[in-house]
Amino acid sequence: MRAVYVALMLVFPFCGVGQKKAEVDVVAVANVICTYDYYLQTDSTNRESLRVIPMRLLIGKGNSVFMEEVKYLRDSIVRTTETKFDIAAMKSFYKEHRTTPILTNFMVVKTKPDKIKFYPRIVSDWFEIEEPMRQQQWKIEEDTKTIKGYVCKKATCHFAGRDYVAWYTMDIPISDGPYKFNGLPGLIVNIKDSKGEHSFELVGLRKLTNGAKVFLTNREKAKITTQDYLKALKNWSNSGVLALEQRGITLENSYESKIARKMKSLNNFIEKSEK
Repeated sequence: MRAVYVALMLVFPFCGVGQKKAEVDVVAVANVICTYDYYLQTDSTNRESLRVIPMRLLIGKGNSVFMEEVKYLRDSIVRTTETKFDIAAMKSFYKEHRTTPILTNFMVVKTKPDKIKFYPRIVSDWFEIEEPMRQQQWKIEEDTKTIKGYVCKKATCHFAGRDYVAWYTMDIPISDGPYKFNGLPGLIVNIKDSKGEHSFELVGLRKLTNGAKVFLTNREKAKITTQDYLKALKNWSNSGVLALEQRGITLENSYESKIARKMKSLNNFIEKSEK
């Protein structure tokens, strides 16, 4: 039974409940916080697998960070506690906040003018991928519409195996957006891929008088390429149980197929290898 518990923790991680605080680096001091809802179809074969995950874009001077809201809030709690944090409090926190393992377990750090650092996690392994800032070749369209009270303009692009339609507003002259999207003459308010499997919608924006620190745990990260990461994701989805066994975790037969099905259903990654 313990093996099953450990396996579930790897698939649905509490991310360090009960552990001592790790050393951290401050990667940004945000003076603007944008909250997005990420509409994500977790299983590419099942339209009913759509989930809504709150995400945050934290914008500072010269850089920004995009991450899952639950991780930002959790990290903020941890950094304000003593050497150890309260297990019961963290379990209560996770009951109130939904998370999607693997598919949103990442941090995107954009540093102007030319660099993105992408920090994804697969089970217990963390990676670091350095990429150029301007990855989208935008086509500005003539269409306009009002979204959330903002006058928005339309732009389209092809990125990482998907076609996207974005709506940005020059009412907020910040050349940024969710995930790795950037480079338009205003903040991206809404962006959706052509299949409706991945979309981000701005739901809130607030300016801070005192900056909010954003932390990155100073742990070992393997430096890899984007293509190697995409291959690793695919291998995890297809051979998740084997990956657990390679870590010395053996599942009881009654649970093995259930865990394998769950892992395989988390297959609709936002980036795809270009054919």
